[in-house]
Amino acid sequence: MMTSHRLALVVVLMVAAAAQAQDSGLPSLAARHAVAPAISLTPDGSGGTAPNAGGSDAPELPLKLVDPEKKLNMSFTPYMWLTSLSGNISVKNINFNATASFVDILQNTNGVFGLMGAIDAEIDRLVFQLNGAWSYMKVNNTRGVFAAGSLASAIKIDSSWTELFGGYRFIDQPLYKEKDPAGRFFIDGFVGGRLTTLYLDSTVTASAAIVLPDGTPLAAGASREIAGYQAWVEPFVGARIGMNLCGNWTIGLRGDVGGFGVSGDTLAWQAIGMVGYTWHMDSWNLSLLGGVRALSQDYSSGGFRWNETVYGPALGVQFSFAF
Repeated sequence: MMTSHRLALVVVLMVAAAAQAQDSGLPSLAARHAVAPAISLTPDGSGGTAPNAGGSDAPELPLKLVDPEKKLNMSFTPYMWLTSLSGNISVKNINFNATASFVDILQNTNGVFGLMGAIDAEIDRLVFQLNGAWSYMKVNNTRGVFAAGSLASAIKIDSSWTELFGGYRFIDQPLYKEKDPAGRFFIDGFVGGRLTTLYLDSTVTASAAIVLPDGTPLAAGASREIAGYQAWVEPFVGARIGMNLCGNWTIGLRGDVGGFGVSGDTLAWQAIGMVGYTWHMDSWNLSLLGGVRALSQDYSSGGFRWNETVYGPALGVQFSFAF
């Protein structure tokens, strides 16, 4: 009986103490466990209690040093590439001086345009790109030259380039550490391959009776269509530099060199410079791009040679997504 009275007395005292603590504004045991202090890492790596910013009742979130998630960033960029030419083309051992500035082509030729599209993927520091371009040009008032004479001609060039490369982002760091955390600077190195296909169609007219390199006679004033098709693959190595300026403006530069004597291509180089403006949406970005692209190749096989630099302004729009 004495034990029952003592147990009852202890219970009464505990209830009274809890009521007194609540009236005095002190946190109860349940309240202290409901809001636990956050733990952050101190510079020496030891644990400590993080203070609440601004005296707020909410605890400070733990310090996150490493993000374990590796996001996939992808973009699709359709372009229009307005092309011009500088160099020489040989079809069936007839050499055509196919050189025309961008202004000359716009004024004197028909059907000059190009389309280009690129798909980019970034996984952590790995970068990949699939790039396709197609260009069609018709150049009038050209001249074909060979050992036995010359021919007046007009030449149509239907060309396409398909590129695939993979690389690594060696540098990725803030551009403005204090002024604008959104600004970034990166450098990529990559290796890849380019498939080139060319279809050349020329209508030649003889000013005097001649014999063509293939042995076909051509009377004075007579015309003949000469066509040729070639396709080859060339390796290349290159680098890409990108800068995000002020969160909206971007600058991108790319350069690569290839050929190396593979498949008859002795030398190929490419340079691309683009400036863009980006609108940041909820889950994707939209960018308008403008710049120039130049691709130079020196390829020969049999009586065919493509020693040309194709260049011109490029305009496009880019859609970017993060997964």
